[in-house]
Amino acid sequence: MFFVKGDKMTYIPILVGKQGELKALNDLDNSLRNKIKPLIQIPSVAKKWEKTIGEPEPSKTIDQHINGMAEAITNAWGTEHPVILDGVFIEEEDFLDNGEEAFGVILSEANDCGLKVIPSVGLDRYVEYVDSVRIAAQRDGNGICLRLEPNDLENQAELHTLVEALLNEVGVKKTDVDLVLDYGAITDNMESILRAAIPAHIAALPGTSEWRSITFCASSFPKDLSKVSRNAMSESDRTEWMIWNWLRARGNLVRVPDFGDYAIQCPDLTELDPRIIRMSPNIRYTGELVWLLAKGEAYKRKKDNANSIPPAVQYPR
Repeated sequence: MFFVKGDKMTYIPILVGKQGELKALNDLDNSLRNKIKPLIQIPSVAKKWEKTIGEPEPSKTIDQHINGMAEAITNAWGTEHPVILDGVFIEEEDFLDNGEEAFGVILSEANDCGLKVIPSVGLDRYVEYVDSVRIAAQRDGNGICLRLEPNDLENQAELHTLVEALLNEVGVKKTDVDLVLDYGAITDNMESILRAAIPAHIAALPGTSEWRSITFCASSFPKDLSKVSRNAMSESDRTEWMIWNWLRARGNLVRVPDFGDYAIQCPDLTELDPRIIRMSPNIRYTGELVWLLAKGEAYKRKKDNANSIPPAVQYPR
């Protein structure tokens, strides 16, 4: 963790709300929770893959998918500290059987569970989604999170107008908004470009000093571990962390942003076809300046002659 004594920064990890991530939040030391504000993305509906080649089908309905999700997040994070929820992965799903919008139901159930939920929105979300955010913001009084992407930030001519229109529609002021400048997946060769662009983006924000918080977020975590050799360890630069430390040390920014990343996951999630892809046990560890990556041997298919080495053997090895 990057915090030092007296540090007022807040860390925003952008996570997908699956079982592993929720368990990690549940296991988090209580002394760190007041310095972390997780942004949990509601996962998309899991796919069901047929034995023959073809497009996957949803494994469940959207009603079944969101059932109990608010309770699971509350159990993992607790009710003492705020958490940001984003429904971008389920935004295009059909309405529930009762005609309600899925993300709005999750927000309502989260509030019923006592969760201090902050709904997240962007400039290009569906009308029904924005309406759910508005209802939650007015009902719960916890403000909102606004995620701006590079295309939003580059469009400075329209940025002010679009942001003000959205805030007016939702009915919140900048002082009640956590602003996340989400640069998504980045590569090492983008570091110099971002060092030039980010200070300009921050300076061009409407009412830079008024926002409740501003966070720079990006991830250089590899999209996959294909470049890591079998039964080997490798390192990958944490470019986003280096950029943020450079921003923090500048001393002449209009406002120094907080830090966020995607933890040990690439932002560009891909659906892996288990009929084709063979998974390898792997360990991902966050070092001070690098990601430490270790990979074992791929699990064998049933039709392969050789037997797979069990995870209980591979992980200790």
